[in-house]
Amino acid sequence: MDDTFIDMFSTFDSPIPYKKLEIYPVPMKHYYIFNTLATCLLLEKNSITDPATAMKAISMSYLEYLFFVSNEENKLLYLLDGLLRLVLKKENEDFSIRFSKNDNNKRVIIVDKETYDASDFNEIRQIIAKQNMLDLPNEKIQKEVRDNLDEARRFKARLNKSSVAPLEEQLMALSMYSGWKLEEIYELTIRKFILGIRRANHMIMSNIYLTASMSGFVKFKNKDILKGWLADIRVEDEYSDVKMTPEELAGTASFESAKNN
Repeated sequence: MDDTFIDMFSTFDSPIPYKKLEIYPVPMKHYYIFNTLATCLLLEKNSITDPATAMKAISMSYLEYLFFVSNEENKLLYLLDGLLRLVLKKENEDFSIRFSKNDNNKRVIIVDKETYDASDFNEIRQIIAKQNMLDLPNEKIQKEVRDNLDEARRFKARLNKSSVAPLEEQLMALSMYSGWKLEEIYELTIRKFILGIRRANHMIMSNIYLTASMSGFVKFKNKDILKGWLADIRVEDEYSDVKMTPEELAGTASFESAKNN
């Protein structure tokens, strides 16, 4: 589904229509519930190490694979049922969600008598993820490479002695900065909370950098940090902070000693 279409509804926290469904954004008060249930959307079917299982998985749709790996231990189908009820706002209703097969022996989900196949589920999965800013695995990048990049990010954080505050403290920080009551923040959608934290942090840092720059005593080589409050701060490449081009690496480290040895 087109991102612009999703943004059109998400901007105003409206439910996103898909066929006969209305998919609602999740409020912060259900943050932990959502992230527990949403683990059923985060499987990596193209990163399996067992050759026999990998060969089967590659030819499967995501929905087929979800059924394939679900068992009594991981309870993935129970999680999916709960997730659908949460985003459809049908948790407390006598609402029918069934997992079945169609005439072609393909897995389908039947929601209130309407059938949704693997292609539909791909769209629904993308809507839920984008609507609630859930990062789906980027399987265009090999898992081993992603793991290395994640480790590089953790290493960078340790070097900078920085880490993200726990969620409770983030809630308190946004409340103190904005003047909103905690109860009001609990009702924000997860998407709005994440965007609000990012924007608040940017506004604070922007004031510091711009004030320092205008003083005339400080000059910044990297002009990108001198952005106004409403600058676009979206990140297209999620790993851009830990990637280096050969040119950037050459400017950071010297290989002369290695050449002389």
